[in-house]
This record gives sequence, C-alpha cells and structure tokens, in this order.
Amino acid sequence: MSASVRQYSSISSEERANLSVWTLVISVAAVQYRVDVTTGPESTANYSKLRIFVRLFGDRGDSGRRLLNRSTADNEARFQPGRTDSFQLEAVSLGDLVKLVISHTNIAPGSSERGL
Repeated sequence: MSASVRQYSSISSEERANLSVWTLVISVAAVQYRVDVTTGPESTANYSKLRIFVRLFGDRGDSGRRLLNRSTADNEARFQPGRTDSFQLEAVSLGDLVKLVISHTNIAPGSSERGL
C-alpha cells in the first residue's frame, strides 16, 4: 500500500471538483451532576470570596477542575456557616463516581492552590 500527500494548492481544479470532504462528528451526551456543599455551622473562615473548585472522578474519567461559581440555592453569598449550596455541573458521563476533590485558590497574593 502506498500513499502520497500533496498540498491542496498543487491539485488541479479538475481534481478539486472530484474531492470528497468527510467530517466526523462525534456526539457525546452530557450529564448533569449536582454537588451539594454544606459549610459547618461554627465556621469562622470567610469562604464566600474564595475561588472554590471541584473535580469529579468516575470509572470512565474525570470532569476536570470546575469552579463552583453559581449556587442553585437562593443564597446571596456562597459558603456561609450552616448553609448548603448546590451547584450544577455538566460533563460527559463519568460512569460510577469514585472520588470528589475540592480545592481552592486563596485570594491572598502569592498563595497557592491547596485542598480544603
């Protein structure tokens, strides 16, 4: 078997007219995941201004790091003591969930991401 590759510009107009262009489209159904986060009732830390992330792991892969930005709960500020915030995440099917990792990026200059 042999194959040759030519630049498109070197193909004659007659050859171009006979070219077929194939596009492969893979459609993957998205799955909605709900993550509920309950902040302890006696928490003195101010988590409302932190950038808090979640990463879901399943037996088919992981969601990648996702920012917990908008709570579906009717809370003005996220992560208040004694409250539960709910977040909707959309991802491909991860299969059976096996792990969840929560992390944050502290807003203080020079700080680094670390687990809560």
